[in-house]
Amino acid sequence: MYRQTSSKSEQETNKKKEKERLHAAIIRLLLYYEIGTIGHKNDKSTRAARTMSLFVLVFIVQWGAAAVFGAWTMVDDRVPLEIVFPVMTFSSLGGLLNGIVYLNMRKTKKWNISKTVISVITRQTTT
Repeated sequence: MYRQTSSKSEQETNKKKEKERLHAAIIRLLLYYEIGTIGHKNDKSTRAARTMSLFVLVFIVQWGAAAVFGAWTMVDDRVPLEIVFPVMTFSSLGGLLNGIVYLNMRKTKKWNISKTVISVITRQTTT
């Protein structure tokens, strides 16, 4: 496999950017946690902060293994299977985890199916 070599300064710059992204994600997660502890449980802003923190957590779980994989390839070309399999697994489960968070977010919204069905039926019969 062909691998493009980069200079040492480019590698250091990439490491620094990855570190900054990780710090930003951690700070956001802590901020959302702090917002969640301040407000009431039923506030819209508190629920939004909690949902957003779940999305951030899912993002970290989904791409954390890929970050480890990327860091490993910078050190050594031979990556053990113990790192490759979690990358494949968590990358594939990302959509499922985001779906779970989305459904958790939507469970608080009350859907009144009977009123919706009745309004659709009455619209169809009147037209």
